[in-house]
Amino acid sequence: MKNLKQVALLSSLALLVGSAYAQEFKPGFYVVGAAGQTTFYSSVNSNVSLASNSYLFSLGYELTPSIALEGGYGNLFTYNYTYSSSYYIKDTLDAYTFAAVYKPFPGKITPLFSVGTLSGTETLKANYGSGTWSYSKTTYGVGLEVPLDERAGFRLNYLTASDSTATLITAGVAFRF
Repeated sequence: MKNLKQVALLSSLALLVGSAYAQEFKPGFYVVGAAGQTTFYSSVNSNVSLASNSYLFSLGYELTPSIALEGGYGNLFTYNYTYSSSYYIKDTLDAYTFAAVYKPFPGKITPLFSVGTLSGTETLKANYGSGTWSYSKTTYGVGLEVPLDERAGFRLNYLTASDSTATLITAGVAFRF
């Protein structure tokens, strides 16, 4: 009986704290701007990789203080190589992203965990021809968000494709409105 009273008391306390916290939280939108470096690894030769600067803009919606959905667009890869006027390569990957994001300690310095998809179009232009390919991968990410004030935060993220053919490291700012 004593244990049942303790469980009831703790449950009531948790509900009170949870409901007080829930009253403070208001779901809402935020934007993220980030820049960084993407590296692609060859699936044929593990010694071959290409790196490029990248940028990504996202719109997010906080469902709870700890869970959000984000969708974005960016140029994740641009590679230009010119040997001469008769030999050149330009390879670009523009992509859309969608992810579910989990922040265990909202409002504090907190790790970020994400699972999502990256879908895009790779365009290759060269002196010997050109081509376009679709690119779609499941992604997993981990990062860190440091609050700058109650509406803005600095983010550092590491994102990898499920088959380990690509990684994306970015730094950026999230702003809630």
